[in-house]
Amino acid sequence: DLTKRMKGAVNLAEAASKKAAIEKPLLNGHLKKEVPEKSLERNRPKRATAGKSTPGKQAHGKTENASCENRSTSQAESLHKPQDSMGKHEKGSSKSGWGMLGEIPILRPSTKEFHDPLIYIESVRAQVEKYGMCRVIPPPDWRPECKLNDEMRFVTQIQHIHKLGRRWGPNVQRLACIKKHLKSQGITMDELPLIGGCELDLACFVQLINEMGGMQQVTDLKKWNKLADMLRIPKTAQDRLAKLQEAYCQYLLSYDSLSPEEHKKLEKEVLLEKEILEKRKGPLEGHSENAYKFHSLPRFEPKNGLINGVVHKNGFRNKLKEVDVPLKTGRRRLFAQEKETTKEDEEEEEGVLSDLHKCIYKGRSVSLTTFYRTARNIMNMCFTKEPTVTEVEQEYWRVVEQKDCHVAVHCGKVDTNTHGSGFPVGKSEPFSRHGWNLTVLPNNTGSILRHLGAVPGVTIPWLNIGMVFSTSCWSRDQNHLPYIDYLHTGADCIWYCIPAAEENKLDDVVHTLLQANGTPGLEMLESNVMISPEILCKEGIRVHRTVQQSGQFVVCFPGSFVSKVCCGYSVSETVHFATTQWTSMGFKTAKEMKRRRIAKPFSMEKLLYQIATAEAKKENGPTLSTISSLLGELR
Repeated sequence: DLTKRMKGAVNLAEAASKKAAIEKPLLNGHLKKEVPEKSLERNRPKRATAGKSTPGKQAHGKTENASCENRSTSQAESLHKPQDSMGKHEKGSSKSGWGMLGEIPILRPSTKEFHDPLIYIESVRAQVEKYGMCRVIPPPDWRPECKLNDEMRFVTQIQHIHKLGRRWGPNVQRLACIKKHLKSQGITMDELPLIGGCELDLACFVQLINEMGGMQQVTDLKKWNKLADMLRIPKTAQDRLAKLQEAYCQYLLSYDSLSPEEHKKLEKEVLLEKEILEKRKGPLEGHSENAYKFHSLPRFEPKNGLINGVVHKNGFRNKLKEVDVPLKTGRRRLFAQEKETTKEDEEEEEGVLSDLHKCIYKGRSVSLTTFYRTARNIMNMCFTKEPTVTEVEQEYWRVVEQKDCHVAVHCGKVDTNTHGSGFPVGKSEPFSRHGWNLTVLPNNTGSILRHLGAVPGVTIPWLNIGMVFSTSCWSRDQNHLPYIDYLHTGADCIWYCIPAAEENKLDDVVHTLLQANGTPGLEMLESNVMISPEILCKEGIRVHRTVQQSGQFVVCFPGSFVSKVCCGYSVSETVHFATTQWTSMGFKTAKEMKRRRIAKPFSMEKLLYQIATAEAKKENGPTLSTISSLLGELR
């Protein structure tokens, strides 16, 4: 029968074409580049044809003409005009409408200036804060070694890029029809099949089969290989044809045999279910999980200033004990038919669209090496050769806006207290005590956050591990805290920034664009929604953009709305800081969070009291004057 012939063809194909390339990891999170294999062109409509994954690069592998940056820079030299700061690989390549985006200032401090980050940032703040963000290119002699362990394990997040804008689209609709039919057959598909760590696009799969004349025409070796290549399933994926055939038999064989009339009926039922869901809950984009649940680490205030460690007089940690995070055991099955019972399953049943509002899901625990291999496979599924920044950016927004294909990528946010920092931390190691080492920054005497002690996601740095299209959606820190991000290694990252001064206008524009129906626009924007900077610019919002390269810093100022898109495998590190100027904004934000009953990562009142106590001993008049006025409001 058909199934036996298909399996026979697959077995022959696997025996004849099994050429899995072995990728050998190197130390410190950097991996050896694999020799690329040519693959057939994918016939998916309007797909970009450029791009291939590159392994993690050594820090500073791409800093801009380092030999030219050793000059001592005055503020006039270091603050570039928006039109002049675009890299040579981007000039002349922006598509229509994107020319309205301004470039954020690029700072090139001299070796003498590059000493204390807070002193330097304060010296240029008046010129750059209005942009909401700036990029800092260190002097050539700044070359800290990346210290990551290849076998460190962390839990990933899975992002469905095609759902980051509007949740509903052509691909989502086709997949919903497949799920609804499977449900009528008593089959529950909780997760899409995985091949080489990549989620299989079932909607595109069945569409391609129909374009090839149906499964009766796809039973020989060459056509199975062609189908796998059209879906861009990596040739290095183990048993890729066998898994592809199994996915068809498991999930698509019955659906593919339906008549055109039955397909139309399914589609009508799915659209009706969507209409009912939206009438009951409002816009799908407005009731997704809180952005901080996915994009930030758990943040909590230490009791008595202690988190598993000893704290100095200034409140900062000396050493924190490593805590094992309990993870759910068991391997993720490729084809799961029986749904395990969880608390979520006991909630109200909402049909095949019950998780339609979701675009980010909890992934598995993986090692850094495994994450890189998955990143390489997903890059190969999206591009056929190494892409430029512009090609990644154009394809990313095409997927977000057109939603015609299923694109799932992974990312991770890792507490450095548990897994270690990418910066040197040993006393004898170079740069271990440098001011721009982000493990040193929280203890900087210019940062008032040093009085908090060790707070994960605030004063303890965290790692951001991404791959092509990994996204930090539009958001701002819930306390409006400024922060510094350093790209340790890997591909470039595209940053978009909206200054804090645009807050009210942005709220109105987003409310209109997303048809919020009473929900504050900014509240919806921070619910994992990506709106194109081009659209925001056309609505009169000032949006700035920059491309961060390996070995460079990005500084985000208080209250700015920021989003980031990775251009490939990359590892960066981030930590917050705050000067006395932030306290008034922080106090107002804390009051607003209290009004909205949002859990606070730390007590603002306690922070003010600790600052006042510490600064009174030093007789620091300016700081005490600022703090005393705020403490007066607490009475």
